[in-house]
Amino acid sequence: MNAQVHAKTIRGRRERNEDTYGLQPELGLYVIADGMGGQAGGDFASKLAVEVICEVFHHPAHTGLTEDSHPEDFARAAISRAHGELTRQRVGARRHMGTTVAILSLQDEHATIAHIGDSRVYRLRAGVLEQLTRDHSFYNEMITRGVTVQEHVRQRIANVITRAVGMPASLGTPDVLTVLCEPGDRFLLSTDGLHDYVDEECLTRGMAQDDLSEGCEQLIAQAYDAGSKDNITAVVVAV
Repeated sequence: MNAQVHAKTIRGRRERNEDTYGLQPELGLYVIADGMGGQAGGDFASKLAVEVICEVFHHPAHTGLTEDSHPEDFARAAISRAHGELTRQRVGARRHMGTTVAILSLQDEHATIAHIGDSRVYRLRAGVLEQLTRDHSFYNEMITRGVTVQEHVRQRIANVITRAVGMPASLGTPDVLTVLCEPGDRFLLSTDGLHDYVDEECLTRGMAQDDLSEGCEQLIAQAYDAGSKDNITAVVVAV
């Protein structure tokens, strides 16, 4: 399976960029992370998580995996290893750090998606956009429990995440799924500084651009122009 990719991240209106992405086309691996924990922790957490995840895919034997292990096992092991590394480094000024993570792994005509937190993976197929991840947020948990949430409350809790890599009390387990790819599929990995500020129509237009670079730039610019107050990151992958 052949794929093309383009990615971009900007600081936006924040003082520093706490988003990180990792591209390993030779492995079919694409990763995005949105760190938290302030000046001392957020950028460090996202960079470390991406580095560890890429390392696991490069050297699976270090975590007891083999080349024949299922891609879902790779994703779970990678997130688990990243969680362990971040937990060990949560001391001093970095004691509050953590990060969201979203992984896209393309192998043998399949796409494996794993995520923790509210970084997302979308798929565009034949002009139809589908969100393949579900945010690990307090709002979504309340909806799952059947609790009616009024709009003014939703606006306050929508971005309160309930799982993050490196935060022991809230990690839980990653959501992982595998889907069959079709020629022409487009995937988008994004942080909340992007998808919280543009609608599905804008996402669809950006992902559908023939030139991936132009599409990625368009997505970033639209989120910024819409008033995004966060770092903005997009990774667009075309199968």
